[in-house]
Amino acid sequence: MLSLFVFEAEKEAYISYLLFDGLADYASHLRFSFSVIAKSLFMLVSVYLLGLNRHHIWRWVLPVTLLFSLSYIGLNFVLENNQLRNSAMVFHVACALVWPLLLPAALRQKCRLQNTMLLLLGIGWLTSSIYVFSYALNINYTSEMATVRLLIEIFQALALLLIYALQKRNYERSLERQLREAEQAERARLEQAVAERTRELNLALEAAQKSDTAKTKFLSRVTHNLKSPLTSIMGYAQLLSFEQGKIGQKSRIIYSSATHMLNLINRLINYARDVKTLEVVQTDLYLHAFINDIAYEARILAGKNNNGFRLEVDELLPSVIRCDETLLREILLNLLDNAAKYTVNGDIALRIYDRNTHESEKGSVLQLVCEVEDTGCGIDAEEHDQLFDPLFRVSDKGEGTGLGLAIVKELVERMGGDIFLSSVPNKGTCVRFTVPVKPGREDAGIAVLKSPTRMLPLYNADGLEAWVVEDSEQIRHLLYMELSELGFTVVTFADAESAINALQAKNTMPDIILTDYRLPKASGGAVLEAARAIDPLVPVLLLSATWYLQPERQETGECYTALLGKPVDLALLRHEVARACGLADIQASSSSEAHSSGSVTASSIVINEDSIQQLEVWLELGAVTDITEWCEQLGKQHPESVCFAEELSALAQRGDFKAIHRRLLELS
Repeated sequence: MLSLFVFEAEKEAYISYLLFDGLADYASHLRFSFSVIAKSLFMLVSVYLLGLNRHHIWRWVLPVTLLFSLSYIGLNFVLENNQLRNSAMVFHVACALVWPLLLPAALRQKCRLQNTMLLLLGIGWLTSSIYVFSYALNINYTSEMATVRLLIEIFQALALLLIYALQKRNYERSLERQLREAEQAERARLEQAVAERTRELNLALEAAQKSDTAKTKFLSRVTHNLKSPLTSIMGYAQLLSFEQGKIGQKSRIIYSSATHMLNLINRLINYARDVKTLEVVQTDLYLHAFINDIAYEARILAGKNNNGFRLEVDELLPSVIRCDETLLREILLNLLDNAAKYTVNGDIALRIYDRNTHESEKGSVLQLVCEVEDTGCGIDAEEHDQLFDPLFRVSDKGEGTGLGLAIVKELVERMGGDIFLSSVPNKGTCVRFTVPVKPGREDAGIAVLKSPTRMLPLYNADGLEAWVVEDSEQIRHLLYMELSELGFTVVTFADAESAINALQAKNTMPDIILTDYRLPKASGGAVLEAARAIDPLVPVLLLSATWYLQPERQETGECYTALLGKPVDLALLRHEVARACGLADIQASSSSEAHSSGSVTASSIVINEDSIQQLEVWLELGAVTDITEWCEQLGKQHPESVCFAEELSALAQRGDFKAIHRRLLELS
């Protein structure tokens, strides 16, 4: 519009004479140049608005027309007026002839209001062509400004802008509609995919539930198969623990290890039943007795490769701590077993102390430090970072699967501790871990080793006097009840000073004294010394959580009649008390009387043969728990056999399987 306005206005010299009088010599140049520019822009707008700007032929209209327009403007300073006029005329005629050739390609464009756009552009082409040919043929051509043409061009331009705006709005709406349709299609696809995936997951869940049901059934069978022989081991270990000397000590180690194995089996079963996180169970634990059990097993492990074992324990450690005994035992045994595997003809050391003691920072939480050091083959420094990775092994020649240290690290972290390893090739390895533990309390729940009541030996003290010196009120009461049950007259003291004062003020000595070692104001050694000063033959039994340290003190004159540890083994306690006081065992006579008075005639008992065969299998395995359950079922199914069932249950709990065999033979 601007170019066309300049062209029409310059016909009457409005631009060069009225506005810019300095351009009077270039009036014709301006007229011809702006006519060419107007025609070039018309061709450009036609190609763009008709959607031919990407056409393989018509896209070249833009560079060709612009190149000619720029070249023509430059030729204004070279060519004469006639040459400029003729060149412009040729360009106009060429554009007038070329423009109709756009129509076939434009009609193929599927665009709304495309025909209206063509009509308006056709009006512009027709108007321009009429003026061009009238000028070229000199037919009714006037040099005056064509106002009508300007009005037509203004109307055409405004209509084109309006149509173009409508096209853009329709295009945007079309894009929005397509986007919504694409979203709906994608949503439908996703819903279908989710439905399909949900169906697959439901099938997988159903299969997993079936598998879990099968696993639960399998676990129920495996649990019985694992626990039955373990029950037998624990039962016989309890029976042997009543023996004196090394046999009793070793049997108690067997019982402790079997109990640890039972805890591991229970935790494994709980984990397999979808208990995904290993729960840390805090219990009160006699630390020194626990360490002594570990040391006993460590000596056995070390001896396999002819290694020596050394135990170093801080005597200032508390007697009772609160922690997870199963996890702590598992960590130590893994480390000791690992050290024993890779050490031959060397030494293995276990050190246990409280880091707060060494750093003089006592608090409510103890930092229990355990070190396992060996003089084995050692490990290269570049392999230290991989040692705690699962399945990593330093050498394929050794034993193991590479899981020991990985399990240790996981258990230590589960207990809230940290672990550190240092090793030098051909010199040895030291693994140190620290776990936080709390000081525990001595109470009745941990003070006694669990033993069936019927398995305890029976004695009659017949009024003998026994003194108990114990600072823990619950343990003091426990010993009072135990000794009273044996027929003793019991006197208790809460500290050593009270017991010593009573000894010095009493005319006659008690028949036996039981004392702890760590006592308020004075130790159990002071009680021993005061008693022996009055009567060198009075039996004094030491009952201490640090009992395994006492043999070293015997060299200094602290000779107790017997050394008993905590937790208290009631069977061993009764044996030692009876031995010290010369009491006779009355259990055999009581059992025979009970048998004669409560036996049932064989003729009054009817038991299924299959049930008897099952009982015989359990007798061969020594499965005490299964035998007692069998007896309970017998009593429920056959009320007339209740006494017989109770008799067999009592024999099973005592471990007298031969007597059960004899009773079964009486039925046949």
